[in-house]
Amino acid sequence: GLIDMDGDRVKITSRGARRLAGQVLSRILANLSQRDMGPHSMRETGYGSQRSNSHRRYEFGDDYANVNIERTLLNAMERQGWRVGQSLEQDDFHVWELVHQTRVCAGLIIDESGSMHGEKVEAAIDASLALAELMGKDPKDSLRVFLFSDRVREIPRWDIVNANFSGGTTDIRSSLRSFRQAVRNEQGDKQAYIITDTEPNTQDGRYIGFEAAAPGATP
Repeated sequence: GLIDMDGDRVKITSRGARRLAGQVLSRILANLSQRDMGPHSMRETGYGSQRSNSHRRYEFGDDYANVNIERTLLNAMERQGWRVGQSLEQDDFHVWELVHQTRVCAGLIIDESGSMHGEKVEAAIDASLALAELMGKDPKDSLRVFLFSDRVREIPRWDIVNANFSGGTTDIRSSLRSFRQAVRNEQGDKQAYIITDTEPNTQDGRYIGFEAAAPGATP
């Protein structure tokens, strides 16, 4: 169940890819454990990004966008009856509690242009497998894998071991746009990781050269 035959071609199954991913991740973590890594604790946590079903009294510094309008108006009505429009006091205001969203929606965007070959491809595959294995430990998290050159294609995250790198030029803008469009309706912390060995030289499928694609340049 680790490999399958696709005509004359040997294809690694998703089960086989997960077996490889476990070995890759173990090797990476073993290398990290050999380095000096100290704790970096934080005394305070920031505000969350997702609205919960609970609310509390307004405190100085709370974002007005999080005001619970219904609860605020009911508080004012309880205090002064139906004449709500006359005045609102600070004690009337309630805000929605925010919770930390621990879900991660990651995109691994791998350059498959002509300059990516040999050890570069192997390193990209290892990174993809390790990240897929690591994120697979939490079912809430998701990983999208994209290959890009002068075009962009999304592949199943375990199929990176069977992918043929097509070559071509490097269109980073299109690859980022593809990831952004793919996860626009997803909830959680969205992160994109690009693996490339060069600067962009193509935009929207049209070759423009390295100098025109540099930050601040006008193609």
